Amino acid sequence: MTDTAPTALERTVVFIDLAGFTVATATHGDETAADLAERLCDLTTISLGDGDQLVKGLGDAVMLVSTSSHDALALAGRICHLADHEAAFPLLRIGLHHGPVVERGGDWFGATVNVAARIAALAQPDQVVATAVVADAAEHAGMAVAALGPTSLRSFPEPIDLYAITSCPALPDRAVDPICQMAVTRSHAAATRTAAGIEHLFCSPECAATFDRSSPSEH
Repeated sequence: MTDTAPTALERTVVFIDLAGFTVATATHGDETAADLAERLCDLTTISLGDGDQLVKGLGDAVMLVSTSSHDALALAGRICHLADHEAAFPLLRIGLHHGPVVERGGDWFGATVNVAARIAALAQPDQVVATAVVADAAEHAGMAVAALGPTSLRSFPEPIDLYAITSCPALPDRAVDPICQMAVTRSHAAATRTAAGIEHLFCSPECAATFDRSSPSEH
């Protein structure tokens, strides 16, 4: 038998996870949590282009691979756009990195994968974070890019320059439910409350009731 060495290819690796998933689970229960994780996979599958692959679901996250940074950014934008139009859905945290990867049995391995995963874990809710090569592609595509500076990633000896990218601007009427941390738009809000002069939108009557028990409302 002859051993064949794995061939490294250049790909952009994307990790997307649901911010506030633990809070949403505690608020709405395990069935809703499973529905949200399944829906993320659905939205991702719908958004795939010719050069994109949904590698696997990871509980409240998905791993994707695209042939180019441009394709990966466009994919992330499509997924964000669809998530924004859900009646209620957690904010997304997205990490991207381009570099050499090794494919084995439909899965992908290597330092590039690890960097993308670490970046997604560091991203804030509703934030797309990427390395320099991906940020360059974003700038060429006319997307807003902001330098975050050198950032230390777990298990990597040297800091890596990271950038925040606006690949899909949020809908203007979107808010975050203060109880379960899910994004909801005014047209889909199940209830609204005003407290201390601030209007809050809720994804469900249950979240509004929880808010009522903890904060006085203005009517």
